[in-house]
Amino acid sequence: MYTAEASVNVSASPQTAWEYVSNYQNFDQFMPSIQKIELLSGDTSEWHLSGPLGIPVSWQAITTIKEAPQHLAWHSTKGMIDHVVQRPASHARAGRREARGVAARRAGRC
Repeated sequence: MYTAEASVNVSASPQTAWEYVSNYQNFDQFMPSIQKIELLSGDTSEWHLSGPLGIPVSWQAITTIKEAPQHLAWHSTKGMIDHVVQRPASHARAGRREARGVAARRAGRC
């Protein structure tokens, strides 16, 4: 399995940051490769990205953990991304929160 990780410091309260990142419709504002995320039903969504070399990448995902204001995770049901977890880092400085995302790609899929 391949993984990628990114983080950013955010000057906001945990609740404010949670309200922003737990809304998938905001993802294209801080993840430039996302073209759109469609909410299909309940906790199911469909993601459309511009992958390497501009190749379109899509998958469906189910939200598996939604614990405000700390932990958001989902896994794919169709497509190449296995799971993503977002949560604040425990070592963030006072007054600032670090949002961290980790994505894992299933081996053998392109």
